[in-house]
Amino acid sequence: STPQIFYIRGTLDPDDASPLAALPTPLRALPVVMQQQPRMLCNALSNGVFGFCQQKCRSAKDYSSNVCDGQGMGCYPVRLPGFQGWQSLCQPGGDVAQGERCNPFAPFEECDSGSYCLEYGNADAEVALGQPRGVCSPLCVVDAPQDESLACDGAQLCQPIDPGSFDIGRCGFECEPGESYADGACPEGLMSCKPASRQSQDTTGSGDMAPIIEEIEAACSASGVRQQGESCAGADCVAGTECLYARGPGTDLVSTLLSPYFAQAGAGPTCRAQCDPFDGVRSSVRCTTQETCLPNFPWSADVGHCAPVVERITPLQGCTRPGEACGDDSICVVDGGAPFCLRLCEYTGGPSGNVFNQSTCASGTQCAPLVNDIGICR
Repeated sequence: STPQIFYIRGTLDPDDASPLAALPTPLRALPVVMQQQPRMLCNALSNGVFGFCQQKCRSAKDYSSNVCDGQGMGCYPVRLPGFQGWQSLCQPGGDVAQGERCNPFAPFEECDSGSYCLEYGNADAEVALGQPRGVCSPLCVVDAPQDESLACDGAQLCQPIDPGSFDIGRCGFECEPGESYADGACPEGLMSCKPASRQSQDTTGSGDMAPIIEEIEAACSASGVRQQGESCAGADCVAGTECLYARGPGTDLVSTLLSPYFAQAGAGPTCRAQCDPFDGVRSSVRCTTQETCLPNFPWSADVGHCAPVVERITPLQGCTRPGEACGDDSICVVDGGAPFCLRLCEYTGGPSGNVFNQSTCASGTQCAPLVNDIGICR
């Protein structure tokens, strides 16, 4: 017999003019199953109005399969502009083999599939001689670092890039963070060693649970030869210092919180000593009584820089110097309205969505999660 499909007409509403009825209709052809459209990301262009569509990769399996549309395209972890985090995107694939030199600042990844360009500082002999600043190194599967398709070499660790977005990690050399934020066991050009952590949702209880903090194994990162106070460009500074601008004005929340990473009018960046923003136990660097230690990027409650306190404002009250310090652990921020003083804290987790540990906040306030182990006092 001819297959039929039934359409429902009317509703259960007594005021509906049409009585509820099932209308049979011959099905003359089987319905066509539409293929699932690839997931796309709309990347913003610099004009702030338009963007362009870019295909996403879904998981680590996509890195070893040809899932990207277009010849020569492959899956790569890409940092989004404006400190918006990471995404796993389809991009033109490179052809530089693992272990070979690459440019970590190239607009598209130069390394072949399953690799990324690990940045080295100018303390590396080849970089000092003018060779590219990177070396193609393996990507890995975070939950399975010895996965055959994406595996780390030898005793290298697999460090998550952005566990909230995808399961891809980067292989690197393990190190032990010390008071100087350096580890002499790291390779030349990679002697920086900074602690790191991330937030993860606590699913052990019921209801709205507060995020918990997980420590991430530290990996050796780029370091150079320029000393504290010297002019710099990128990873030219010795381990324990970072190339930063002086704090200055910003136009939104990101640019006011992270103003040392945006070019300021006047003086250029210099190598500035790293300090411990909240408890002062990791570094021998101490800020003066007229300064405070504010966190560096990527966000870490253990790594920061000294900044002068230009005004002392009660947290959450109005301030006049956006991007600069307005008190202990505090930054004058812009977030869609008039500038106000935001006090940061070291977030250590909490037992529920409404009760957070006090951490470094003043009495009567709580440390609510913001990003990684950084929180805000409220």
